[in-house]
Amino acid sequence: MASFRPALAVSLALLLSGVAQRQKDTSDGRRQIVGFCFPGDPLDFEQVYVGEADCSVQMTTAGAIARVPLPDLRSLLRDRPALTRAVVAAMLADAASFREWILNVG
Repeated sequence: MASFRPALAVSLALLLSGVAQRQKDTSDGRRQIVGFCFPGDPLDFEQVYVGEADCSVQMTTAGAIARVPLPDLRSLLRDRPALTRAVVAAMLADAASFREWILNVG
């Protein structure tokens, strides 16, 4: 399955169907899965604010991805505070999930 890790994104990827996994490479070249994405999940929300992903995303099953141009998304976030709150809430939920993963492997 294909994976991607855009350096400086021009669009946000949304998973329309299928399952994807977030992964990082270890120092010895192995892959560590750090999360799963399901239909409706954004694959790279951090790029809206940070500009560069710290992990890659690979499809686990067959699926489809939609791309939303970042300038359009940023305009929506600026004009619709409720949408901005939803994005921040999703990012906080991801952070909480990552903390649970760390707890479970610690």
